[in-house]
Amino acid sequence: MVIPSLSKTDDLIAHLQERISTGAYPPGAALPSERDLTLAFCVSRVTVRNAIERLSAARLVERIPGKGTYVLTPDSPQPPAADRVATSGTIALVCSQGAPSVASPVASGCSAAALAHRAPLLLCDTNGATFAEAHAREALHLREALRQGVSGIVIWWQGGDASRPLLERAAAEGCAVVMLDRCVEGLDADFVGIDDEAAGYMATAHLVRSGRRRIGCVVNSLKVSTSADRLAGYRRALAEHGLPVDDRLVVVVDEGAADVGALAAERFADLQPPPDGAVAVNDYIAMDVIEALERHRLHTPDDVAVVSFADMEFAGHYRVPLTTVRQPFRSLGETAIHLIHERLETGRTTPRRVLLPTELVIRRSCGHERPRQGNETVP
Repeated sequence: MVIPSLSKTDDLIAHLQERISTGAYPPGAALPSERDLTLAFCVSRVTVRNAIERLSAARLVERIPGKGTYVLTPDSPQPPAADRVATSGTIALVCSQGAPSVASPVASGCSAAALAHRAPLLLCDTNGATFAEAHAREALHLREALRQGVSGIVIWWQGGDASRPLLERAAAEGCAVVMLDRCVEGLDADFVGIDDEAAGYMATAHLVRSGRRRIGCVVNSLKVSTSADRLAGYRRALAEHGLPVDDRLVVVVDEGAADVGALAAERFADLQPPPDGAVAVNDYIAMDVIEALERHRLHTPDDVAVVSFADMEFAGHYRVPLTTVRQPFRSLGETAIHLIHERLETGRTTPRRVLLPTELVIRRSCGHERPRQGNETVP
């Protein structure tokens, strides 16, 4: 079963969950009345009641007849396993659908593999208008998946702190968990992704071989393994090629921050001399950086060559076609489902780490192009 989008009830739950997780509605506090919620969120009273019922089932709130609805403490007891809805064999894919170039092939790979294993697949969209909302939706979907008793969870982690204890609980209850792309250290879960450190090295080394000597790096929060590992690869490539590692050339931006490109371009433009190359943590940020650099009269690739990661659908069609490390998104999804099936079938308890091969697709943003058969690869 595939859930294509969130309903008004889902939206209201996400908003309430965000306020609970941020402390706007602290433990023990009463939620606004049904009438107030109806007016505040422009929804019907039926929608409010449905949302409260689901939050109550997830043990986030408790409705006391005649008094109101109150926020429960995080350690409030969960319903016993016998009371959970049994959906044995079902796998939940928890990821944002906000970037179709990534989400669609991942979901397609998961769907094909789940069908091969005759396992129902739940698509749980964590996309939100803000990262706080995305984190809230992620936690909400995980709680619902646990309530339903799914056999496996495939998750592209949004970075929300509330999700880790839920994933730990899932693993403790025998649910097979697979982390996609982003690894969470210490979690009893399988991981499928690419060697991000090697990929960061490859992207940076290519710029060095192209003649660039002052190479910058733009990444998201280092809390996320992809950013931390790609930055590590960048630093190693510079060191091994005899180039100084200048922290002024590294821009770390909190994930979800506005105007990432503008922040990076402003930092780079203030340096004398400015960088002549840049590694961006993904294609979206690469485009933002290129656009912002041009406002500072630094053009790509003439002044600043740029390499990124992902190879999303638009990367080759952008006005400055992006040189990018291609990630095998469909294979990520397929492999994740196979790992779940294998773990459940064999009873394996030791987490597995699977790194899939990738390649550097060379286009104009790095200063030159060459035929695809000449692409560099990371095994």
